Parts: sequence; C-alpha cells; structure tokens
Amino acid sequence: MKIKVDNRSIKIRSSSWDDYDYCYCLTKKNMQSFYIKHNLEWKAKAYRRNFTPKYIKILEYNKRRVGFYKLTFKEDCWYLADLQISWLLRGKGIGTKILWIIETIVKKEWHNKIELKVFFDNLAVNLYKRLGYSILEKESERFLMVKYILKK
Repeated sequence: MKIKVDNRSIKIRSSSWDDYDYCYCLTKKNMQSFYIKHNLEWKAKAYRRNFTPKYIKILEYNKRRVGFYKLTFKEDCWYLADLQISWLLRGKGIGTKILWIIETIVKKEWHNKIELKVFFDNLAVNLYKRLGYSILEKESERFLMVKYILKK
C-alpha cells in the first residue's frame, strides 16, 4: 500500500524480524527522553519480547524506513500500541494519514473503538485530540486515550 503525504509517496509494508533493530532504535530514540523524565527504566528485553512483526507495519520513503506502527486487537477494541515517525518527517502529516488508515481498518473489521497510551507531556497528545481522541483516564505518566469510530 502507498499513501501520498505532502508530495511524498510513503510505502506501507508488513514487517519482519529484519526490521527489529530499526524499530527498536527509532522507538528508543523517540521515547528515551520521556523514560528519563518520568524515571522509568528502558527494558530492552521487554521490547524484544513484545516485538511481533505480524502486527507491525513499516513506513518507507525513497526505499528507506521512516517509521512504523503497531496495531493489535485486545478484548473489545483495537489498540494502537506504537506509532513512531523519524524526526526528519515529523509534522508533515504522516501520523495523521496513518491514523486515518487505522480508522478505515477498524471500520472494515466492524469494531468501533481505538485505544492508545501516550505520555501526557508528549506533543502527540495534540495530534490525537485534533483527530477526535479523548482522554479516558490518566495512568501515572500516561494518558489512556480513546476514539469511537462511527459506522457509515
């Protein structure tokens, strides 16, 4: 699948274990400051244990990885476990487009809810709010956010 964002063609492909190092490094680079700020321990073994390629989609621009997202299903809703974009392409609309794609997936699967967790001081909170996500609860240093998808 390909999407157009800001005159860029972004390819979305399935992931494999060959993408592990990339996903690990991007996530750590993007999230480490939050872990430090909130006195949390970065757990490399836990990241590896939770890396499940069948749920992860890789974003590529000019044949280079520029991000990924991980979407899983839990009990009664879809759960966006991760959305990481390279700092070089942040603010270009890629996150917005990916969230629209996720909403389309949710609609096709006949479910109506997406949940995610985000550090309460992460600028991504503003993106999620702008796209209709609301704060369900605050869990220590993170918000649990939800969006209900209307079926057409």
